[in-house]
Amino acid sequence: MRILRSLLRYIDSLSRCTGVYVALVILAVFLLIFVEVIARYVLDSPSVWRNALAQFLFGAYFVLGGAYTLLFGGHVKVDILYDLFPARKKAIIDVATSVFFFFFTIVLLWYGIDKCWTATMRNELLEEAWRVPEWPFMWTLPLATFLLLLQGLAKFIRDLYHAITGGQLQ
Repeated sequence: MRILRSLLRYIDSLSRCTGVYVALVILAVFLLIFVEVIARYVLDSPSVWRNALAQFLFGAYFVLGGAYTLLFGGHVKVDILYDLFPARKKAIIDVATSVFFFFFTIVLLWYGIDKCWTATMRNELLEEAWRVPEWPFMWTLPLATFLLLLQGLAKFIRDLYHAITGGQLQ
C-alpha cells in the first residue's frame, strides 16, 4: 500500500509540476502577440513566424494542461444527477465510466505516436511561409495524452479504492 501511495503522489506531483510550468507558456504567447502587434502596427514590419509560433505554443499550453486539470477536477462534465449522489456512489460511477476515458486516451496515444513518428521520420515541414519542422510541435499531443493517461490511472485507483472500501486513498 505504501508503494501505491508513493506512486500516486509521484503522478500527482508530475501533473502539478507540468501544469505550473506549462502555465508559463501563456506568458510567451502573450509576449509574442504583443511584439507582433507592435511590429505590425507601429513599425509596419509584420512577421509570419511570430503568429505561427504563438499558435503552436498555445496549442501546447492547451493540451499539456489536461493532466493538471484532471488532478484538480476541472474538466467539464454534466453533473446534474451526479452531484446528488453520495461520494461512494460517485466513485462507483467514475470507475464504471473510466472505460470510456481509457479507451479514448489509449487510442489517441497510439495514433498520436504513430502520426508523430511518421512526421519525424519524414521531417515534415509546415505548409506555410514559415517552413520549419512540424514534428516537434506535434509531439506535444502524445506527451500530453500520456500525462493525462497517468493522471487518469491515479484517479481510477483512488475511485476504485473508494468504491470498494469507502475510504480515501491519498
